[in-house]
Formats: sequence, C-alpha cells, structure tokens
Amino acid sequence: MRFSYAGFLAAALAISSASGQCTRSSGQYGACSSDGTKILYCTGYHGRLINQCPQGRLCAPRSGGYDCAQF
Repeated sequence: MRFSYAGFLAAALAISSASGQCTRSSGQYGACSSDGTKILYCTGYHGRLINQCPQGRLCAPRSGGYDCAQF
C-alpha cells in the first residue's frame, strides 16, 4: 500500500471542514456544509463527511434527514 500525501491531506481537510459545521454541543444529527456541497453526520461539535453532492446539486433538508437536491 502506497502512502499518498494528497489523499491524506484531502481526508484531513474533509474532517476538519466537517467539524466546523456542527453547531450543537451534544446529540447526533445531520447537517450541511457551509458551502452546501457536503452532507455531514455530527456527534456534538464533531462531524464526518457522509456524502459529497455531485456538481449541480446542493445539500438540502428532506424528511428524516438531508439529501443532494438539484438547483
């Protein structure tokens, strides 16, 4: 297995940007990234990326969670 610095950096940035969008101090909940291109799963202030919306779609609330909607 080869180490990829670019892959490591991308994963680290995704985690740090996900955590920045989680605004509640406790509980588990979904959220959209500030730019609207990612769906996040948050536990308290910490989050992880669960979906990257394809080009032309943005994160939007749906019944029971979030989805990538076409705009």
